Amino acid sequence: MTKRSLLAVLLLCGLLLDMPNASGWRWVYAVWNFGHVILFAVLTHIVLRWRQQRSGLAAPGVRFCVMLVLVMTILGALIEVAQWLIGRDCEWQDIVADTIGAAVAVLFSREWRQAWPFGWRRIASVIAGGLLLVWALQDVVLHSVDTLARRISFPELYSPASLTATAARLELLRINVAQVTDATLSSQSLLQVNLMPGEFSTFTLDQLYSDWQGYDALVWRWYNPGAPLTFSCRAHDLQHERNGFDHRDRFNQTLELASGWNTLTFSLASIREAPATRDMNLTRMRSIACFASQLSQTRTLYLESVFLVRSKTAL
Repeated sequence: MTKRSLLAVLLLCGLLLDMPNASGWRWVYAVWNFGHVILFAVLTHIVLRWRQQRSGLAAPGVRFCVMLVLVMTILGALIEVAQWLIGRDCEWQDIVADTIGAAVAVLFSREWRQAWPFGWRRIASVIAGGLLLVWALQDVVLHSVDTLARRISFPELYSPASLTATAARLELLRINVAQVTDATLSSQSLLQVNLMPGEFSTFTLDQLYSDWQGYDALVWRWYNPGAPLTFSCRAHDLQHERNGFDHRDRFNQTLELASGWNTLTFSLASIREAPATRDMNLTRMRSIACFASQLSQTRTLYLESVFLVRSKTAL
């Protein structure tokens, strides 16, 4: 087996590995997914080199390059099926990433340039390859920006005014959101949160700056324009996920969200002591959420901010 063949086999085996999720960051997930683009670009490059070496000096033609991208797409689909068979998710987005990786490798390859040595076709190929690469990188860029923004804005955990307020951090169940401005309610930007009918309507922030040491309370600022609403809030650390999401292993509190402005304040001491058999690790916080249950009709709330405070900070 040649070195190129061995590398190709190792790359294919690597795609069957599960993503390391120790931190729970969407940035890690985005970079891992972009790995599909890189791996299939490298794999396509290996096949093109092998094809040219086998055929001597003659470069593979356009038809071969197009067929190679199609074959790589089929290969990506087969890998997703194999992952499904071993109990992992089968994701069509990964197949798209595999196809983009193969297409980018072809469009920037020497073989493709030799097929279109002059004229607008060659220029168009370079532009198309660049656009595909930019499109594939959008999640990595988005979550890189959001990760930096979270560090800069801490101890504020969420603001509707953030550039990535609706594009990152949020995990929504039976909820849709929109950024709004209403000077009669607040001088700040607000997030309109529409809770849909169903068993649970949950608003989750799962992109947190996780070290909460030195702070005393978690604060949510909600505006309820309607009748009082039974509302629940929860919080958990990374260990909770490793413990199988046991309900007794996290912080939970149910309260009534009154009409008008509500400042929901939860002491970090109560959050730390909430798990039944341990203390929550405030240096590895993972997710916080608010939710309503058994709604019979749509309810609208407005979120102003989520932040941490020290005991001497005035709310």
